Amino acid sequence: MNETMGQASKHEQGQALFEMALVMMLFTFIFLGILAVAPRIYVRLAVDTAAYDCATAAAQTLSVGRGVYQGREAAQETLAGFRLNPVRSAVTVVAPKWDRGQPVTCVVGYEHGPALVPFLNVLIPNLPARTEARVSLLIATFKSRW
Repeated sequence: MNETMGQASKHEQGQALFEMALVMMLFTFIFLGILAVAPRIYVRLAVDTAAYDCATAAAQTLSVGRGVYQGREAAQETLAGFRLNPVRSAVTVVAPKWDRGQPVTCVVGYEHGPALVPFLNVLIPNLPARTEARVSLLIATFKSRW
C-alpha cells in the first residue's frame, strides 16, 4: 500500500470524478435556469418600455381618436424595435375623460412563445404565458387643440 508522490489511488480518482459530476450538474442547472429566465426578463423590459412609450405618445394630443392611435402605434413600434412580434401583443389605451390634465392609461400585454428549455412547463407548472405592463400619465396641459 505504498504510493509514490504524484500518483492518486483509485478511491481518490473516483472521488474526483464524483465531485466533477456534481459540479457539472450544478452548472447545467444554472445554465438551463438562465435560458429559462433571461427571455422572460427581456420581454418584461420590452413590455414596460412599450407601455411607457404608449402613454407618452397618447398623452400628447387632445383628440381621443388620435391619442389612441398614437399610443397603439408607439407601443407596437417599440416592441418591433425590441425584435418582438407586435402581432402577439394587445395594446389598450383608456382615459376616463380625454382633456388636459386628465390621466391616460396604457396597458400592453404580450403572449410568450415556446420556452427555450424543453419541458420547462413540466419543471415550472405555473409559468405565466403572458407579460403585462400598465402606465398612466397625464394628458398634456400645454397642448392647444389642433
